[in-house]
Amino acid sequence: MKLPIPCTVVTGALGTGKTTCLQDLIRNKPHNERWAIIVNEFGAVGIDGAILGASADQQQDVSVRELAGGCMCCTLSGPFGASIAQVIRQAKPDRLLIEPSGLGHPAGLLDVLQGEHLHSAVQVNAVVCLVNIGSHRALEESTSYFDQVNIADVIVGNKSDLVSPETIADFHAWGGELWPPKAQVHATTGGKLPGSTHLLDLRRDPVFQPLFAAAHSARRKQQHQTLTSQGLSSETSAAQEQQRVQGSERRDKASDLHVLQPQEPLLLVADASPEHVAAGWMFHPDDVFDQQGLLWLLNAIASSRHVQRIKGVFRVQRAGASKSKWVVLKQHQGAEGNTSLVFDAICYRRESRVELIAMRPVQANARAAAVEGADLDIACRTGNWAAIESCLEKQLVTGG
Repeated sequence: MKLPIPCTVVTGALGTGKTTCLQDLIRNKPHNERWAIIVNEFGAVGIDGAILGASADQQQDVSVRELAGGCMCCTLSGPFGASIAQVIRQAKPDRLLIEPSGLGHPAGLLDVLQGEHLHSAVQVNAVVCLVNIGSHRALEESTSYFDQVNIADVIVGNKSDLVSPETIADFHAWGGELWPPKAQVHATTGGKLPGSTHLLDLRRDPVFQPLFAAAHSARRKQQHQTLTSQGLSSETSAAQEQQRVQGSERRDKASDLHVLQPQEPLLLVADASPEHVAAGWMFHPDDVFDQQGLLWLLNAIASSRHVQRIKGVFRVQRAGASKSKWVVLKQHQGAEGNTSLVFDAICYRRESRVELIAMRPVQANARAAAVEGADLDIACRTGNWAAIESCLEKQLVTGG
């Protein structure tokens, strides 16, 4: 290990392919390099960490560290700095890759990386921002999402295979209009970074700064006010954020210690944002889901206008099949432009995990009522996680 360690931040909104991008980078990692990856998820279950961990298991000298239960850009700055130092001591990496939450504003993250405690240990290289081609101009409607673009040195338009040549041309025109001019603008598929070997070593240009830093500060202030209104002081909330990080680590060890029991899912809720909440479940590795029924249920949940994203890794079995298999939930866009969720094989053999990110519920509702179809939308709107959990349990075909 040689200091300072080159560090690349891969940012982007929800669903732009950040995790897929890191998976591709892991597959093509130089054999003579040791990598450390830090992934931050808004939710507490840690789906992206599980996916990247499965990819890392197939590659030597890659360690994955997960910070779950809050946005490191806003609420985890203290624990994040400590985690970076711990990763450097333990993994001794030649390169550091960081995936912040798609809901986060990366300005705070860069402040920590370039702060007095880490600047001598970490060299921040070009920031890469992934965007979905076809939705690129809509990013300007959100200060947080557009500042992910403003801060980036490199813009990568993903999913170019799903749009027309005219839309790709419009993306390049949009990228060329950004000011200051970006170092690179690329269109790609499958989250692949063109010329990734050179791109990861591209130096950061400090000219790229947030345009809405005041909005970011206001968001942090709003978050503090939300916590205060719940009877939490700033010191208490900071301590709770530290506990969130430590709690996610303990939960990762929970399955190894057989804390999870078959057909008894563990519900984990993260609500550190004033606008969003994440509800996730972990199921025992022996729990097997009906493949067709589970996929229908997940698509029904994802169709709720209150749900912004749903992810998961599952052990499933098709009706009539003799063996189960492990799958990851992915988005698929059909020929007519309609989007649905599909299963894809994954090299992962631990507990099943599923998590949805939704708008903050209009009211808390823990009552487990029978819900189907349109009623799932009501459950997501009101935060009736017990009802959704009941629906998930009904898709289990065996346990233990």
